[in-house]
Amino acid sequence: MKMTTKVRTSRPDSTNGAYREEPVDHRLTDREWADEWRHLDHVLNCIVDMVEKTRRSVAVLRRCQESDREELNYWRRRSSEQETPGKEAPEQPRSPKHTAPHRLW
Repeated sequence: MKMTTKVRTSRPDSTNGAYREEPVDHRLTDREWADEWRHLDHVLNCIVDMVEKTRRSVAVLRRCQESDREELNYWRRRSSEQETPGKEAPEQPRSPKHTAPHRLW
């Protein structure tokens, strides 16, 4: 199957510099097809690997976000307990995963 492509020549036709069609063979050899499929397989494997790594990263970020949220809530409770001295609430036995100094400033 011959395909054609338009090639601009240095000498314009009588149609004011229009493109002239010359036949170009776009068929690939068996070896070229094998190379193309090998390349495509490699690219698709790279994409799948990137998707898997992204999923793992998102899972790690979610766990960190949950941990940070728990720690923030812990420190909010501690702060609100200190702001209301008349109300003595029992100390929370649960400590945060990430420890921070008792006084921040």
